[in-house]
Amino acid sequence: MSRKKIFVFLAMLVLAFFSLKNTQADSLTKASNLYPIHELNKQKVSFGTYEVKAYVLKRQDNALIISDENIPQEINDLSDSELTVFVPNVKEFEIGQYYKFLIQVLDVKSTKQKLNNMKAVHWEKIIDKVDVVLDNQS
Repeated sequence: MSRKKIFVFLAMLVLAFFSLKNTQADSLTKASNLYPIHELNKQKVSFGTYEVKAYVLKRQDNALIISDENIPQEINDLSDSELTVFVPNVKEFEIGQYYKFLIQVLDVKSTKQKLNNMKAVHWEKIIDKVDVVLDNQS
């Protein structure tokens, strides 16, 4: 083979490699598990890990009530845009603040919600559309 053919062949390999890497990155981005809470409730998602962005409406003993909207409800029944999420320390969260949560849906039912036994395994407070990672343990 001539040097020119070898060079062209190597150049094609390099281009194919980078094209494949970009395609994989794009498919990972498109396959993101970022959902609004009302979509999680509507789809009745199964066991797995999902990402949501939500407001903290209420702190309870070992759980938070989070919502797509920053509108506290006086009714005890949760709306389709609200979830109960278990966390290690509710005092780390500010009511009315917006967070990004990585939530694990467990396959055990312990509440009256459509989705339950949801545990926050990671969270970040969102300030002015800038994500700030809080020190947390899961």
